Amino acid sequence: GHAVTAARHGAEAIDCLSKTRFDALVLDLMMPAANGADVLAFMRQERKWTPTILLTAVHDREIVALNTDGIHAIVRKPFDLDVLCNAVDSIVR
Repeated sequence: GHAVTAARHGAEAIDCLSKTRFDALVLDLMMPAANGADVLAFMRQERKWTPTILLTAVHDREIVALNTDGIHAIVRKPFDLDVLCNAVDSIVR
């Protein structure tokens, strides 16, 4: 029930975020051409913060190294689609 804009990699996500305001962002931490941490850094630097759900298969110690301020949820891969949909719904309500 949501309109979705897909980005193939982090650099494309940054480009989309620089041009458009979104209600929510589902962001994979591991992406080519700018990773999820790069996208988060862009949003903070440009003050274009979007409520974010972080998808990841990395270990907890790598997540602890990130600035997770403002991240609404961290969803571990592999994930159940209902878990992701519920996280998105909780942001856009």
